[in-house]
Amino acid sequence: MKKNWKIILLAVILIGVVAFYFVRKEYNRGPKDVTQAEADVVIKAVDLTTAFSDDETKANGMYLDKAIAVSGVVKSVNVDESGAYTIMLAGSSELSNVSCLLDERHNDDAKSVKVGTNITVKGFCTGVLSDVELNRCAVDK
Repeated sequence: MKKNWKIILLAVILIGVVAFYFVRKEYNRGPKDVTQAEADVVIKAVDLTTAFSDDETKANGMYLDKAIAVSGVVKSVNVDESGAYTIMLAGSSELSNVSCLLDERHNDDAKSVKVGTNITVKGFCTGVLSDVELNRCAVDK
């Protein structure tokens, strides 16, 4: 009888350890790296900003929460006090651009980007404020 309890206790402990490992692994999983994601949409920055300014509801349905590869002319490269880089791609007007907040894993990519050059940035669209916002971005090479 005591032998059966030892086997049951050992099995419960083993199951608990395995469950703890998988729960911990899932809890500590970071966001998906955009470089590993296939782009759902490939578009020019001018066309993306035009789509949002023409019909925001329709554009949200087409682009929101999707991996997007956006190509355009670099308007500026900014770094904030926390070290996060944002690349601004020129949009359809002076007041409407594509703001690409780089994933911290890809901050080094921003150091080689020059204002006025044409590049492609891949990221996840989060909507529009004054600019179309892309998060967790990487410069597409």
